[in-house]
Amino acid sequence: MLAFPGIVNPGREDLIYMTAPALPRIATCGACSATFDRDACHCASCHATFADVELFAAHRQPTRTRSLCKRPVDLGLVERDGVWHLAPMPPADRLARYRAIRAQAEATD
Repeated sequence: MLAFPGIVNPGREDLIYMTAPALPRIATCGACSATFDRDACHCASCHATFADVELFAAHRQPTRTRSLCKRPVDLGLVERDGVWHLAPMPPADRLARYRAIRAQAEATD
């Protein structure tokens, strides 16, 4: 049995669990060298970085054989510090726009 530094399970001293190291707060794309917060979603195809997974999913347009990337500008997104976000707007309008983007992504699936 391999021994790793970590936590010993009470009652099962033969099992040793490793503690996972904390993930880095900043990630880097190996292909384009873009750096982004780990909460963001970076596209490995077009190398655009999105503020969240919903915006990332909305920019992908599946076809029969592969997925293509939509331009973030065509979705009404704005770029801030290299990350694409929903455009600033009142909260009610923002929620409606977010739902519209999500519905558009689901409609293309």
